[in-house]
Amino acid sequence: MVSFLKTARAVFGRSGGVGYHVAAFQYSRSMWSPFRVGLGDELQRRMEKLGPVKLIDLFIVGTSGGYCLAPEWLESFGSFWGIDHDPLAGFIFRRRNPRCSRFYRQDFFQELEKAGWSLERWLEDHRYEAAPGRRAVFLFSNLLGQLEFIYSPEKLSEVTEGLAIALGGQVPWLSFHDRLSLKTGSHSLFRQSSAFRLSTEEIARRFYAEYPNPSAAPGVPIEVEEHFIGRWIDHAAPNYTYFSWPLTGEHAQLIEVASQQ
Repeated sequence: MVSFLKTARAVFGRSGGVGYHVAAFQYSRSMWSPFRVGLGDELQRRMEKLGPVKLIDLFIVGTSGGYCLAPEWLESFGSFWGIDHDPLAGFIFRRRNPRCSRFYRQDFFQELEKAGWSLERWLEDHRYEAAPGRRAVFLFSNLLGQLEFIYSPEKLSEVTEGLAIALGGQVPWLSFHDRLSLKTGSHSLFRQSSAFRLSTEEIARRFYAEYPNPSAAPGVPIEVEEHFIGRWIDHAAPNYTYFSWPLTGEHAQLIEVASQQ
């Protein structure tokens, strides 16, 4: 039953699958806009630490239609490449981003396992060669907090342990991912930065201190669901940023942004 519920959520939930595309059609240009702008600024700030973006070839893992990433921002890179197993996500992403250098429809983690959990080997296997002065950077786009809804517990452990190897390598990476799902009546943008990774309790406390949940009666626990992340996060630099993403009028995701440097 638990496996069925996880599968149903992955396919129809607002934070993944068909339900995500439906929510994006409704809200991406309105309620999601402050989050998209804030996230874009944060990703740009982190990318600039790696050098001029014109010299970066960006590999986006989990394009999810590209709703969170502005096409004009992607076009500022030397090149950008999409990777997603979902055919609908791939179709939408390519329609939104016709200048995408190439799109790979694949189970990225399966291919990464074949490459010995090495991002360098994955690039070699896909015949990528950096032009002089250029470098590859991986962006995990709202994916790594969803893995528990994609894989069985046994496979999840295997994938996240493999990721811990891959993200400890030399290829730079960034990730924004679901850290918490929660109920809220606010559409305002919550943003917090921290030199250390905040606990679930601390993130929720800070969020609800700014935006109390009007539907929560006194003494009734606030509804907060933590997403499984995994040991790969140990390779992130001590530089975390947290955003609220109001998926609907009543539910929001607390997004964590992390990177190798």
